[in-house]
Amino acid sequence: MKNPFRDISPGGRMIFALTMLTFGAYALTSVFLLFWIPGVIPMGSIFFLPPVLLILFLWYCIRSIRFYNRLNRELFTDWLMPHYAFNTFLILLISGFFFVVFRIRNFDFPEYWGQLFITVLIAYFFGILPLPAAFKKSRKAGIYVLLSLFCAWIGFLFLSLACKMMLHGFFSLYRVIEKLSADPMETDFRWFSLFGQKVPLAFLHLEWLIGISLALLLAACFFYAKMLSELTGEPLRKIFPKPVFYLVGATAACHILFLLLCWSAASQLESARLQIQKRFGRYPNAEELSKLYFSGMKSDKNFWFSLEKALENPNEDRFRTPKASDIPYDFFPDRFILLTDQEKRMFDIELSKKSSALAEMLLFMNAGIPKYPFNIKKGEIMICNFHNHMIMRLFSRHTSWKSCIALEGGNKSEAFRFAELTRKMAQYGENHPFLIGALSNIKSYNHYFDSLERLTEKHFLTREQIQMISGELLAMEMRLPRMEKDTLFSDAVGASEDLTELILNPPEEYGQGYSIRRMPLFLPQLYWLLLLNQTSLVKAYDVDDFGKIPSSRNIPLKPSLMAKRMFTGSSESVHIKFMNLLARSRAERVILACELFRMDTGKYPTAASELVPKYLDSIPEDPFTGKLLLFRAGKIRVEVWKIAEKDKIVRVVGEPKEIEGIQVWSVGPNGKDDDGIYNNQKNQDDIRAVIQTR
Repeated sequence: MKNPFRDISPGGRMIFALTMLTFGAYALTSVFLLFWIPGVIPMGSIFFLPPVLLILFLWYCIRSIRFYNRLNRELFTDWLMPHYAFNTFLILLISGFFFVVFRIRNFDFPEYWGQLFITVLIAYFFGILPLPAAFKKSRKAGIYVLLSLFCAWIGFLFLSLACKMMLHGFFSLYRVIEKLSADPMETDFRWFSLFGQKVPLAFLHLEWLIGISLALLLAACFFYAKMLSELTGEPLRKIFPKPVFYLVGATAACHILFLLLCWSAASQLESARLQIQKRFGRYPNAEELSKLYFSGMKSDKNFWFSLEKALENPNEDRFRTPKASDIPYDFFPDRFILLTDQEKRMFDIELSKKSSALAEMLLFMNAGIPKYPFNIKKGEIMICNFHNHMIMRLFSRHTSWKSCIALEGGNKSEAFRFAELTRKMAQYGENHPFLIGALSNIKSYNHYFDSLERLTEKHFLTREQIQMISGELLAMEMRLPRMEKDTLFSDAVGASEDLTELILNPPEEYGQGYSIRRMPLFLPQLYWLLLLNQTSLVKAYDVDDFGKIPSSRNIPLKPSLMAKRMFTGSSESVHIKFMNLLARSRAERVILACELFRMDTGKYPTAASELVPKYLDSIPEDPFTGKLLLFRAGKIRVEVWKIAEKDKIVRVVGEPKEIEGIQVWSVGPNGKDDDGIYNNQKNQDDIRAVIQTR
């Protein structure tokens, strides 16, 4: 068989080198991604790709310099001219080396240094190298060089903008995560920088940018080939040898292959969605999630807007040093907090200022809390609940402090009223299907339990109130599995609807306000990666509860599973939070039964068995072990908190103390009895309810 490379002309070798640097590099990268994305080859092997592409680039550089030096020797008699191209390249290479080193060392270089560097390379290889020989040969060849340089340069600028749009689209997902983590990116995304010049988004459209840039780059290659034809005297048929068409064909085959893989991955994603529908009885989309949340009820935008405005702290500044009067806005009241008389008066004044603005809202809440006006739609499910979550937390913080201060002042009705408002907000959160809302709901319940224990130990609760609260807690425990299932479904909907949508069509608040929906057509490799990640993420939620989702350490480190590792890595801890709430609620019911026992006998029980069957049908089980909750009356170790100032910073600090009381506790997730103590640093995770009896 005849070797097609043997008879390639000098001009054909140049075009082959250029084709290898462009089409060949694309084909090599595609073949690599074909095995890298599914995890067939190690994830770290991605670092071998840049050296391979660099070798291709250097090979093209050497071949170009040798080709034009040979032409220069033939066309020029000046002895310096044959070394013209090489000396220029050497200067650029050394300059580029120092440029990159300074950039790595974080010297103050402009952010567009990459654009500048590639522009210099284009100017060198499409202008500086061929221009002398081209104009020496003929004016026509020189014009072809200028046309090739112009098309290559403008095409690169357009392609650079398109790549920036796609890159920022990919990072829009991370900006959402940063926003939900209260650590937003301080960046203006209303424009893109092109050599430091602001290009408004109104003038950008991804499809047009990519289409025009590719057309210009192909035109640059054509003019470059025409220039080579003029320089060498070879016809275009020889300038474009068969190996060039082989490379173009291989590139087209790779592109078509990935388009087919995208179609297959989309089918797998739809199959995963149908599995979710089979498990939850609802198709995982925004419409079904909206039906689940609203359940035919109407929202009240004015109520939530007024509540948010009333709760807003006018002095709030995340970087300020808090004063003692700001403690109610910065901290939740701990179960055992010790306040001085001055602090009680100060907090009462500060909280009363806010309560006056809240008075009308609190009266309205007695009839129930209306639905928050969520705009649940595709691509914004992960971010639409952020404000509601913050309002829930602020409200629980305020009512918890109001109940605490009212207790300190001996105001029974006021203390109970604000504790009930905390419970109402927690009950509203039960119908909050979003994960972040469910976690805020659990937090609200825990602060309600703290208020409940304070009310109990001060004997502020009547028999009727205790019986009502016990019934409410028992009903909440029955609803917990549904709450977790709804939260799991909302996460499945977010995985099904948001992952690719946030990238292909990022919201203006978190992205740039443009759409890159045609990205699958131009970069099917990245779209295939997105679809595989989305499919694996949706499949992860095909379980009964969060505890059955594999933790990140059990998920293989593969590019196709990165979203699953990122979004489900802490799912086990979410399930534990629901279990903690169940354990705490059961312990609180035992404490309330102890208070009923005291009302009847004038003393507290010394053992849990004394509460059965009159006050409790049975001692509740520990949800973590299946055994009975632990009970002790006597000496209890607690942490007493007080406000202290150290180094001009006001904070709440704790001190260990032993009290006489009753403690009911669960051994927690680790299954080890730590005497009711929770200390994350010491791996102590018991869940308890405790009251002081003396």
